[in-house]
Order: sequence, then structure tokens, then C-alpha cells
Amino acid sequence: MSAGDRLHRVSAAAGGLVGGGREELPGNTVVPAWRKSSYSGCNGNCVEVAELSPGLIGVRDTKDAAHGPVLLVGTASWKSFLESIKNGS
Repeated sequence: MSAGDRLHRVSAAAGGLVGGGREELPGNTVVPAWRKSSYSGCNGNCVEVAELSPGLIGVRDTKDAAHGPVLLVGTASWKSFLESIKNGS
């Protein structure tokens, strides 16, 4: 399976879920629980994040959540990115 196929399958399987944690479906299929910042407004310029697997964070655009691409980021890189934002770097 190519990375593009995997991304499509992840985003299609996870469309529209908001919250924390992950939900396990029959056959050991894990559906990520997508969430967005409480600071997000209603202007449509939001992203959602989810833990896709241990060590892997997914980021997607809320406007095309069901079929759009998912950016994959390692957990350590994601934590570093968030710290940079908090520190104003």
C-alpha cells in the first residue's frame, strides 16, 4: 500500500470525529478521534489533529476532513512545534 493510499484510508475512516482518544472498531481497526483547538472560530480556517498511532500525529483541514489529505508528523516533532508556538519562536 502506498503512502497516498494509506493517507486516503486514514482520512476516509476518520471523517468527522471530534474528541479525545481513539475508537477501536471490529477487526482491530482504530479510528482516530480528531479534535480542533478551542480557539478555533467559525471562519472555516481550522485544522484538526489526532493521534493516528503511537508516535504519529495526523493534521488535516476541517473543510475537507472526509476526503482531504492528512499531514503525518512524528510525536516529537509535533511537541517541538507546539513548544515553539507557546514560546513565540
